[in-house]
Amino acid sequence: MAVSQQSAILLQLPIELLESIGSELDICSLWNLLDSCTHCRYSLLASTRIWKRLVFFLDIHGLHAVYAALRRFRDDNGHGLRQLVEEVVMDGTDDSMISPLVMLVKFPRLRILSAKHRRFNTNLQADTKLLRDFLIRNRLKGITLERYSFYHHYMDTEPHLEEFHSMLESLCQTPGCHGDDERRQVQLDIKRCADPSTAQSGRFQDLELRHGYVDMEQVFHYPDTIIDDKCRRVVSKDAKCWVCDAALNYCWHCQPHCPQCRSKRLSPLANDTKRKQKLQLGKRRQLLPDAMDQELQEQFRLFE
Repeated sequence: MAVSQQSAILLQLPIELLESIGSELDICSLWNLLDSCTHCRYSLLASTRIWKRLVFFLDIHGLHAVYAALRRFRDDNGHGLRQLVEEVVMDGTDDSMISPLVMLVKFPRLRILSAKHRRFNTNLQADTKLLRDFLIRNRLKGITLERYSFYHHYMDTEPHLEEFHSMLESLCQTPGCHGDDERRQVQLDIKRCADPSTAQSGRFQDLELRHGYVDMEQVFHYPDTIIDDKCRRVVSKDAKCWVCDAALNYCWHCQPHCPQCRSKRLSPLANDTKRKQKLQLGKRRQLLPDAMDQELQEQFRLFE
């Protein structure tokens, strides 16, 4: 289809529909849409809705295309798009040439940053040094970040987690009403297995309490539910059992069985893979009855 024909089709679409389409596109595809039609370009540049959330797909467009798209977020172009971005999703961009922390510099009002599944290029020690350098040079301070997600399935202990988190929150300090700096809390998507904030009752953290004391029958039948309060392994806050979708607050070494369905737990990668397969199977089963109903309706139309 010629470019003129594509532009003619886009001109027939209402601006609300174009905004809905643009909000579902990744950053490179979004700029390609703007470049395809002058009418769409100025209408979408004036929209604040589609620029709040940016998504990167390196597997589709490549690193050079992503950098070219980022260079178009300049203050000298008169659009002020940098100030509109509140969320950046770069999950799976496992490339050493692009760092998630660059987005904090690029977009000053960024609230949510997601850079999950970067197995080979997630380095909290190097990121902590970079954040410390930002703090010393006063290059980046008073950022608006509220949540940072960087979990991948091969995380183990992460000895620099607390230092990184503290340094990140130090950059979120803003001047208070009484002259003191107020530190904004930044939520991470990971935590320690023995995090006291998730503990319930001493070393019997995963056991149900009945009438104020621990049910010793559970201890007898499920001795593996006693959690090591010194475990330093990292777990995802969003981890769920692939069988029953129960929340998993501890690592699969300290808690070998699901606390709800008692099924044997798998490694984080295997657990998430099984869970995705189960969700996909459930969606297929929901679509199957609808397809069968349509076939039956077509068969019964012969008797009408």
